[in-house]
Amino acid sequence: MGEEFHGVIKLVTGAEIFGLISVEENDLGNPVVLVQTPVTMKVLSHGAGQYVKIKPWLELADEDMYLIAYDRIITMSQVKDKQMIEFYTRYLE
Repeated sequence: MGEEFHGVIKLVTGAEIFGLISVEENDLGNPVVLVQTPVTMKVLSHGAGQYVKIKPWLELADEDMYLIAYDRIITMSQVKDKQMIEFYTRYLE
């Protein structure tokens, strides 16, 4: 299993997902991205400040691990923002 990191992925569909990510190879040697418990995050402003709305990427699915073909990804970036990682971690609990 490849190195895991918290990151955000922009898919060709336009969806942006956040999760624990690792890059693997499939049986043919092609890269695939493994995303654990992917969510969507949206920063919303309110009179008292800002808050983050988090919801599952796939709301009706029972799985928590997803393989995404590399050709379905526009871009992927590691997230080092401790606050965003904390929001995600609290959501999982």
